[in-house]
Order: sequence, then C-alpha cells, then structure tokens
Amino acid sequence: MKRPTTIRFAGLFLIPFGLALLWPGPIPAAPLKVGGDAHFPPYEYLNQNGEPDGFDVELMEALARVMNLSIDLELGRWSEIRARLEAGEIDAIPGMIRSKDREVLLDFSEPFLTLSYAIFLRKDSTISSLAELRGRNIVI
Repeated sequence: MKRPTTIRFAGLFLIPFGLALLWPGPIPAAPLKVGGDAHFPPYEYLNQNGEPDGFDVELMEALARVMNLSIDLELGRWSEIRARLEAGEIDAIPGMIRSKDREVLLDFSEPFLTLSYAIFLRKDSTISSLAELRGRNIVI
C-alpha cells in the first residue's frame, strides 16, 4: 500500500481500525454483548439523549441487521470496556485500533477504516524522530 505523502513530517501512522472479537466458538443465539468507548466521537459516544451513537455504532447496528443478529450495545469507559472484553463479559468491540499486543488476545476483522496521523514541523526544526517529541508540548 502506498503511503500518502505530506510536506515535512516527523511521522505518519496508518492504523487499521476494525472489529475486535473475543469468543471461542460460533456466534451465540442470545444477543451479542457489544461494548465501546463512550467518549470517542465521531466513532463512538453517548449522544445528548445518553444513547450510543457514532460511526462504529451505526456500522455495528447495520451489520446486525444484515446478519439478522440481536445485539446489546453498551458504551462506557474505555479501560472498563477493554477489561470486560478480555474477561469474556462482552463479545465484541466495533472499533478498536489494531496492534501486535492486542492481536495476542483478540481476533480482528478486516479493517473497515484506516486512521492517519501526521506531525508537522517548521522547516527549521531539528526534530527528526518521534522519540525526540517525548516531553515536548504539541499543539493540536
């Protein structure tokens, strides 16, 4: 895959974003317990009515309709949702950034989205690696 180019960058991260699953066998007949981050807009968040909303939520609901699956979708604190997935209390997370460490514990679908991050520097900057950004202030 050809990487996009930008003028003067210190790093570009292409991160596959897909469905993370942790269950040992066939899809259960009972509703799938699906969890997500309540504070990750526009992908996963609680809307003004306190209901799950966002791209990942809509994608998971569409997938459930097409596959005729029943799902219980709950958004919460990311650390708690991750712990519940790993403990087997929930079955899937619709949007998780894939990493080698996470692949040890979880199965991932083919990515449905690639997130790109770039760091832009002034032309006269002496920074040449991500490690040199440690401890510095970054403007977003």
